[in-house]
Parts: sequence; C-alpha cells; structure tokens
Amino acid sequence: MLCAADEALGRTDEVRLVCLAPSPYTKRQDALRAGYGLTLLVRAHLKKLGLPTGVTLYDGSKRLTSVGAAKALFSPLPKVMLVGSSTWSQGSNRFVREFFELTGDVSMLGVKASSWVTSGGAHTGGEMVAMDTQRSLQGLGAAVFTLGQKQMVLTTDEFEDRKAGEFSLLDVWFLDQFARMIALQTLEPAAIPKASETLEFNIRYYSGFPKKSGFESEEIQRVQKTLASLTTRGSAAREDFLQAVR
Repeated sequence: MLCAADEALGRTDEVRLVCLAPSPYTKRQDALRAGYGLTLLVRAHLKKLGLPTGVTLYDGSKRLTSVGAAKALFSPLPKVMLVGSSTWSQGSNRFVREFFELTGDVSMLGVKASSWVTSGGAHTGGEMVAMDTQRSLQGLGAAVFTLGQKQMVLTTDEFEDRKAGEFSLLDVWFLDQFARMIALQTLEPAAIPKASETLEFNIRYYSGFPKKSGFESEEIQRVQKTLASLTTRGSAAREDFLQAVR
C-alpha cells in the first residue's frame, strides 16, 4: 500500500512496463510479447502476496511524438518501472535513446527500475542494451536492480529446437524468476524476507536451477503457450493482445 509520503509525491502503487521496440525486422513484436509475459507473471506473484499493486504494459514507441507524450509515461511515478527493448546492430535501438533524450530532466528518485531485452542471438549485444538502459535509468535517479547475476536478455533466433521468435520453457522460467524479484521490489525492506519465502525466491537462482521436471509448472507452460500464440500475424489472439497494450 502507498504511504502518505508516496501520495504527497504523486506516486502510484504500480509496476509499469514500457516497451520501446516496434520490431521492424521480424514484425513478431518479440520484446513486447516478452513484456506481456512478464506482466502476467508479475500479476500472479503480487496476487500470491495479497498485494493490490497494479501492473501495466505500455508500447512506448508510440509515445515519442513529443516531450510531453514521452514524459507522461512517468506520471505519476510508479513504485517499479521496467523498460524493455530489442537489440539493433549490436546495441540499443534509436527508440530507447530518443526516449531518454526526451525525458532527460525527469526525476525517478525513489523508484526501483530495471530492463528486459530481446536479441536475435545469445552474443549479439543484448547485454549491452540492458546495461545501456539501466545506466540511463540511473541517470534519472532510479534505484536499478537485476536478477542477481543475470541480465534479462531473451534470445529469439539462432537455435534449432523451436521456431524463430518462440520463447523456450527456460526463457519463461527466467521471466518467472525476474517477476518474483520485481514483486519483491514493491515492498518495504522489512517485509522482503517473509515474502521471499512465500514466493520461494532465492537471489542465487542458479542454486535451484531446474531440471526437466522444473519446467512442468502449469503457469510457466501456460505463459509459454500464450506467447507462442501471439507470433501469428493477423490472428485474433495477437490482435487482442496488441489492443490490450496501452
């Protein structure tokens, strides 16, 4: 819940995801779909904690028409803000850089922040984009976090076991771990240990790295299937998804 100080500063009890990746190369909306999966998972974990915190997903690439439109994505300030992107030419795309250029005088003091990124290959610049985005968020005063030792970079091509653009069960498992971390970031420090137990979260995620049986979670399988169903252009499911994004 928000305290009086939060309300006085115009902050809202919200986790806000802003995606800056219009996907001109593949038209699959990989980063936006990953953000949607993250949205579903964060909502699920907040519900487990009995928290009323809202979770919203915005297509930020449509809000770069003016300084005012871009700054509106920060108003009111959320508890936690995530900026998503795709990798272009081994680095950040122009939409991410334009976003931070338009909003360079915004103050994010008191806001927790992080990023998620999609990249064609495992070694094609995704981590550079994640760190670039996080440094810009730090420059606005945000307190940046990651999933422990892992940057949230998802590979969407260059594999043999599935179609291009499909997220694996391991991808969704990592999204789920990240979603737990995000849910915990909405809490006061004193409440985090007990909530971590409730969510079965360990910052050393690799100590509980799943074997095959670890991927049998109905939630992880459901989210993977949902994201895969959104790759088909013109499908009713995809159109409904795109309409749901703010």
